[in-house]
Amino acid sequence: EFFKALAAVDDKGVHFNLALLGENFRQIPAEFEAAKKRYGDRILHYGFAKSPSDYARWLWRSHVLPVTSHHDFFGVSVVEAIYCGCLPLLPKRLAYPEIVPREMQPSCFYEDFDELVRRLRDALRHPREQDIAPLQKTVENYRWEKMAPVYDSEFESLCVR
Repeated sequence: EFFKALAAVDDKGVHFNLALLGENFRQIPAEFEAAKKRYGDRILHYGFAKSPSDYARWLWRSHVLPVTSHHDFFGVSVVEAIYCGCLPLLPKRLAYPEIVPREMQPSCFYEDFDELVRRLRDALRHPREQDIAPLQKTVENYRWEKMAPVYDSEFESLCVR
């Protein structure tokens, strides 16, 4: 669905570059091979980032994160991308509605493939038009400096004294 959405936007003449960040597998899915051929030099990065800081640099350079996942327990990569300023385009399922504040949901969620393509096209044609600062502020609550005391308190409450 992700690559089909990219192709639909590309077919409409919308220019974009790609950073395809992720783990390299022994057997590369056919969709990735097709994308390498189709987008060629528009792929600025392909595969695993060398380090967490390299991964973060790619996120800070990006401005939109189209997500088509059907399996995700929490959405760590989505939270990281939002923190770095990416506008998420999310399916309205899984854990994503729990991450995005209700008032931001209309601009971040899509219901079906056609809406994903429309939102992706608009985000690519008008980058950074959407103010995601409130969303970034929300995901700051997941920073370890804020979460560690919460976890410590929960773990202490479970200990038998």
